[in-house]
Amino acid sequence: MGWFKSIGTTEWIIIGVFLVAYAIYIVRLFVLANRMNTTFRPLFFKILIRSLAMAMLIIALLGPSFGETTKEVKSEGKDIYIAVDLSQSMNAFDIQPTRLEKIKFELKNIVEAFSSDRIGLIIFSSEAFVQCPLTYDQSALSLFISTLNTSLVPNAGTDFGAPLNMAFDKLDETESPITQQKAKIILMISDGEDFGDDTQEAAEQIVKSGIQLFA
Repeated sequence: MGWFKSIGTTEWIIIGVFLVAYAIYIVRLFVLANRMNTTFRPLFFKILIRSLAMAMLIIALLGPSFGETTKEVKSEGKDIYIAVDLSQSMNAFDIQPTRLEKIKFELKNIVEAFSSDRIGLIIFSSEAFVQCPLTYDQSALSLFISTLNTSLVPNAGTDFGAPLNMAFDKLDETESPITQQKAKIILMISDGEDFGDDTQEAAEQIVKSGIQLFA
């Protein structure tokens, strides 16, 4: 059972004052009945009925409710692009089983944590490719994450600018009156050194547009 209005300090004070006043009233009736040599029983039933009526009134004012109710909660989702470095250094064994396998494990946790948001996946080394466009489909996204390996991209160094520009363009493509209110996020995961020329410019463009960038 729930209550439309909870009992606060003010309500308790009012109830307390009423009970004290009502107790004084009952004692006074009892004294008068003794003075007039009349039985107290008829007055007792009247007092009982009045007390029950007052109790029911207080309960009604508090608004009791029974059963379950469904309340619609409106929340704005997020569009998230995750860019994953698949250069050869991700095969290193300094983190068991490998750096890449550890990242794949953490990525699946991220997908589960943002189940109500659209997530896309970009892979990169010297070039960037969309591995999975923005989607709510966690199963499909987890499958793409499971298949990540360093043979999917060219082995020619690491360029951060390529995935940043691609993620920015893809988020810009999805701009509409509906998605305009959504928070947009780019998460870049890499263990290597950046050999690109336009990384700083790409990052500044992203931040200026209001997209949140995490690396």
